Amino acid sequence: LIQYAKAVPAKDLRLANFAHLSLLWSPAFRTILDVNLSYQTLDGIIAGDTVVQGTQLKPVLTIALGPLSLPSLEVSGLATFASGVEESMDLKWNADEKKYVADKFTSTSNKLGKLTIDYSAGIDTPGFLGRASFTLRDTKLVGYGVTIEPAVDFGGKQVKERESFGINTEFKFQVTLFNASEKRIVSGDFRVSLSVFDSSDIQIHADHRHGETNREALEFTWVLRSPNIPAGTVAFVFEVSSDAGPLATVTKQYVFQVTMIAGQISFENFIPNQQAPKYRIGETVKVLMEPASYPDLRQTYPYEVDHSGAEVASKRKFFMDVATPSGLVLTSIAGVPVPTQTSHSRYEFALDIPATLDFLGNNLVSFRYVPVRGSPIKLQPYDSFFNEPYEDAAALNFTVSAELRMVDVVEKPSATDFHYGTEIVFRFKVRDFKTGKLIHTGTQEHANIFLLLQHMQSGRAKPLITARQPAVADQASDSFIIRWPIDANALRGPGVITLIAQDADGKALPLLMEGKDEQAVEIKIRIGGNIRVESTSYTTALIKNLQSTVFSVQFKLYCQKVALHAAQLRAAVLRLDPSTKAFTQVADLPVATSPSGHYQVSWSVPHDKAAPGEYRLAFFREVDRFRAEESREYRERRARKEGKPIEEATASNATWSSVVPAYASAAVKTATALSSDMYSTGVLTSTRADVPETPVAESYELEPFFDIVLPYKGASKGWSFLRMEWLATFIVGFGYYSLYKSIQNVSK
Repeated sequence: LIQYAKAVPAKDLRLANFAHLSLLWSPAFRTILDVNLSYQTLDGIIAGDTVVQGTQLKPVLTIALGPLSLPSLEVSGLATFASGVEESMDLKWNADEKKYVADKFTSTSNKLGKLTIDYSAGIDTPGFLGRASFTLRDTKLVGYGVTIEPAVDFGGKQVKERESFGINTEFKFQVTLFNASEKRIVSGDFRVSLSVFDSSDIQIHADHRHGETNREALEFTWVLRSPNIPAGTVAFVFEVSSDAGPLATVTKQYVFQVTMIAGQISFENFIPNQQAPKYRIGETVKVLMEPASYPDLRQTYPYEVDHSGAEVASKRKFFMDVATPSGLVLTSIAGVPVPTQTSHSRYEFALDIPATLDFLGNNLVSFRYVPVRGSPIKLQPYDSFFNEPYEDAAALNFTVSAELRMVDVVEKPSATDFHYGTEIVFRFKVRDFKTGKLIHTGTQEHANIFLLLQHMQSGRAKPLITARQPAVADQASDSFIIRWPIDANALRGPGVITLIAQDADGKALPLLMEGKDEQAVEIKIRIGGNIRVESTSYTTALIKNLQSTVFSVQFKLYCQKVALHAAQLRAAVLRLDPSTKAFTQVADLPVATSPSGHYQVSWSVPHDKAAPGEYRLAFFREVDRFRAEESREYRERRARKEGKPIEEATASNATWSSVVPAYASAAVKTATALSSDMYSTGVLTSTRADVPETPVAESYELEPFFDIVLPYKGASKGWSFLRMEWLATFIVGFGYYSLYKSIQNVSK
């Protein structure tokens, strides 16, 4: 009912009336009202929940139902002071302010302590269900205003609030009170207490002054003598109280600056500085650590378990972060205080190694302190055996080892010859043969099983990877599933499908077939098939409705009637010069892709710059551009080694910067074109049966993957507005997706 009442449109007054009437006599009526309480003041101030003694206050109440004000309610209030004195008030509707305002001010002169104001709002409905009402309670504290004049000296330098200080800093505070009628109160029936809390909110100092016999400003002095408290914000809390209870609280904050270290670090069952901690899946890593301050970089000051007889170690929050060698944090573990033979605080951190790929390999350990106020503070690792900080924080680490085997293979490729578009499917489990446990994907993206398509090439130390497909976890069967349709990024010819495991950093882990031969998971394949291009091109040319001519080419790639998705392409846009019969490059554009397998390239130019004629789009695979650049670098290295001029060695090697001008000057084929007065449309179907097999790296020449011809007849003045709007909407919508995919491709 509440949800319905909130959702009823304000314009439907009949339904809104029935819904709200139904709630009017239920306890839930208050929940749908917008109620706001404020106060007008006279001769004083209200600071938060504290009312300075002598302040006169007048309640102001706003009651609304969404955008609708409720002016017909009967609203009253009853103020009750700590002494038991009560004062009633009526809140009348103010039509100008659209609020209920009390008929008089309530004075707090000669009052101290808790003030409670109970409000009641309702309306009588004779002959229906009686009175509908709700109540509201507000609590204030009538007390003193507090003026504090600090004087903080750190080595002769005055420290302002929230600035840093160190050991032997002297804090002096002069405290006076005030109310609405007296600006400086130094004596009276009150008590002022000072409590100093470190960054863990542990009280490290306390003092107080009585005001009965005092004649001057109350003065507090404290000096930090020992650095055995954590770094961070130290709070100086001044509280004024009397027999009536608390009367005021004011806090001043300063930042204790000191180096914090993690000392006495040890891995359970391993001797520090002698044994490298090594674990298996399912085991528990237990680490002990003793935090301390290290102010002069010579002596350490561990933190005490107790302070003034109270246990404080559990109030301090220390965490152990377990990260990959690259710094990716895998987990954070809260420290638990453990008993020691000394008075120093020591914490234990326990990690149960899960049966995932996350923690396999090397893991770095670091520690941090989380104060109550402010940001976490990193602890510097300290070698307590040599009494000095670790030179390399990465020395604090542990290793998790496993022997990963591919087991229970339900599905895998049975053939070795494939064409583009064929779906490669694997379904299997992974078991750690050291522990017998089944392994799952990790919480990090890279901690997974991956299918790689690799091509071995002469001149390359490592194989060229043209596909990388992650596995999907089937939680119900503890299996991994990989589905990869061979896309147009794959090189034609021989290749090797390899399954690898990766840790959270993306580092490869050995994954072997089940059996004694311990072979890697590899399948030699050959990729063939002709890639067919089906394209449609559009040009907008309506001068009176558009300032620019828009060119758009959409196409799909097929092999054996199967659409090829996710090809990473780039297009060079070339225009034929009728006078020279040569092409010149006018744009270099990324190719947008959609999940449905559509590809698009779009660009626009002002009408006067859009010369009519033939435009040719030369499409290049990103993998081919990479290979060409790699080939150029290889030839340069070989030329340097053989003492040959680099220009001579790379003259025959085409790269992206050289192939486009060369291609532009070559003879081109003419595409079949259809035209109309509204737009030019080119429909081209070409078969790339001559896609070469994988060449060697040092001899690779960059060539277009395919090309599309786009005829353009020039601007027209008679284009249908409806069709222009349809095309513009289509291009803009696809343009957003193009930008998104382009950014994704660049980031990859």
